[in-house]
Amino acid sequence: MRSAFERVQFDDRSDGAGTSGNDLLGNRDRTHNSCLGAIRSAGDIPASARAKECGEMWFDRYVIVGKLGEGAFSEVFLAADTFIRRMGKKHDRTRLVTIKRMNTRDGLIGMSDYHIISQLNSLDPRSKVPITESMDEFNSPGSSMATMREVPGEHVCLVMEPLLGASLHEAFPQKIREIYTINDEVVAKRVHMGLIQTIGRQMLVAVAHLHNNSLIHADIKSSNVICADDSSLQVKLIDFGNAVGDRDVAEYYSTFEIQTVWFRAPEVAYQQPFGKAIDLWSIACILCELWLGRSLFTDSNNRGLIRSMWKLRGPPPARIYSASPVYRSLVELWSVGPAVGFATPISPGQQHGQSAGGSKSSLSWDSQVRRQWLKYSLRVDDDDFVSLVDSLLEYDPEARLTASEALEHPFFLGTFPS
Repeated sequence: MRSAFERVQFDDRSDGAGTSGNDLLGNRDRTHNSCLGAIRSAGDIPASARAKECGEMWFDRYVIVGKLGEGAFSEVFLAADTFIRRMGKKHDRTRLVTIKRMNTRDGLIGMSDYHIISQLNSLDPRSKVPITESMDEFNSPGSSMATMREVPGEHVCLVMEPLLGASLHEAFPQKIREIYTINDEVVAKRVHMGLIQTIGRQMLVAVAHLHNNSLIHADIKSSNVICADDSSLQVKLIDFGNAVGDRDVAEYYSTFEIQTVWFRAPEVAYQQPFGKAIDLWSIACILCELWLGRSLFTDSNNRGLIRSMWKLRGPPPARIYSASPVYRSLVELWSVGPAVGFATPISPGQQHGQSAGGSKSSLSWDSQVRRQWLKYSLRVDDDDFVSLVDSLLEYDPEARLTASEALEHPFFLGTFPS
């Protein structure tokens, strides 16, 4: 027997779904993990993923094909949409969709995610911006709700486009291994850099769209960038459950519990006021990960992250961070003066840096030294790439490139072999 679902009155994105003038962010005191990176084609779903929901029809429309994964806040299913309206007519064809079913206690996170994506989609009517597309929202089986609000014991379900590729974190290393297998090292490095250029441009276009509409993603990481399918590196940015309006960031100033640690900007780590620039630091971390084949920072807590930042970028400018209690306590702990760093950049081939408790450095970290040390640390020869990353890994958020400025950087004007 089919489950009866009361339909929430949202249709296709072209009908203006979720574009009301109300607060589109909802509850912002949360964290959110997405399972969309687990999506594969229906034929690739193993028997173990054939959950009890398989074969059910939800909302009198979506037939569940398989369960794709689950996270702390949701389960993700692949479904066939049996109702397609085009030119005002119903067709018998089906299409695949993704349904994210939120846990009963996390409905507000899902509704915020849906509202933000719908708003961003409505501002991109030709779907040129690489951001996942929302399609529908409904409540769990047995619900009689016709409005988007959280009810105890019920699940909010989000219907999204099917992104059938892996996350960038999973897909890119495999692609690069293939490139280095079939090409000599010189050609492979150029192709490798060309792929980074292609993906970097897509990420920056997505972030520019957010920032132009006064939103901060606040959780950009390689697992939140998903390939459209398994055969290409056309990517889309997902997971807007942590997104915050740029005028609402003060709500985080009591805890600073925002951004995944590996991709966290220094102003967040030092618990200082932050804004859109935190997203650009995260993108720089992804670009470095794509080149290195590993995460740029791998620390599990703020103190370790700050230590790693000092080793790579030198100490932060005292004029910006001296007001931070975190900065002052760590400077005192590490016995390092605020104007110098404990990691001294020296010539390639020599041991770099000193321990966290080491003596004061005798070399000042000016902009040229920072860039040279970054180039050596990344083991990269492309000066435009180093320049771009250096400008995004800028301690001063006011001096950090914006997404629009980064898109005009010379790195994106060069050509690489495909």
